[in-house]
Amino acid sequence: MENDKMLVTLTVGQLRNIIKEEITMVININNPQVTLPEVIDKNEVMTISDLAKFLKCTKATIHAHRRSGKIPKPFQVGRKVVWRKVDILGYLSKN
Repeated sequence: MENDKMLVTLTVGQLRNIIKEEITMVININNPQVTLPEVIDKNEVMTISDLAKFLKCTKATIHAHRRSGKIPKPFQVGRKVVWRKVDILGYLSKN
């Protein structure tokens, strides 16, 4: 049996899809009401417009939350202020 090993080469995308399918299967078996969100790119960023749409609020609300420290701090890319999506999701999951 030890000689039955095989080396397989996968792209990152293929590996993500395999992991997503396996997690989805486990979630569906244990709780059919829960769905798995898309795999999130850790480098994906959102502008204030993107964040407002994502949080279903206005840009003014985002500005207010930013000033009061209620949302993670953004960073600057060129002239744009952006938030990492993974930071926002992490913050939301804690609150």
